[in-house]
Amino acid sequence: MEERYIRRDDYITKYLKEMEVFAKNNNVPIVRKQTLSVILDLVKEKVEEKKETKREIRILELGTAIAYSSINMVSIDNNIVIDTIEKSKKMYDIAKNNIEKVDICEIDVKNRINMYLGDAFKLLQEITEDEIGKKVDICNNKYDIVFIDANKSKYLDYFNICKNLLNDNGIIILDNVLFLGYVLRRL
Repeated sequence: MEERYIRRDDYITKYLKEMEVFAKNNNVPIVRKQTLSVILDLVKEKVEEKKETKREIRILELGTAIAYSSINMVSIDNNIVIDTIEKSKKMYDIAKNNIEKVDICEIDVKNRINMYLGDAFKLLQEITEDEIGKKVDICNNKYDIVFIDANKSKYLDYFNICKNLLNDNGIIILDNVLFLGYVLRRL
């Protein structure tokens, strides 16, 4: 099988580890290792599906946080483009800084991760501008993968909107549906 995935250089691997430490020290929730492994496998499957057409793999992420998931996903293949929405200005600024730091590598991260600041419900449903004046046209895009890692109480609402944004054979990933098991414990 032809090796088409990007080899993560030492800098990206090191920086991702620094992001993990930052997240832990600052109580910023990021995707768990086991979950990330599954997500990256699903992204690689989409890359394989699109290999013949060389068409880009489009990913929509709700809940950027510090861009840990985005950087992990986009570093798999040069044909991956991510649109990611973050509601918190503080997290948005941290994520933007992280993307710029990682972008010194050869994988052109900054031009393949499109960050938007604002309320996902609004940004998903109409052509508009985000909170910093950037044009958002997500509602007219189709995605191969939608990764929802935002306000857990709104997952069903996000799902109902995002299912209409999927390509044929697209998938929706809902992170931490059971909220670390707390949902089950309350039942």
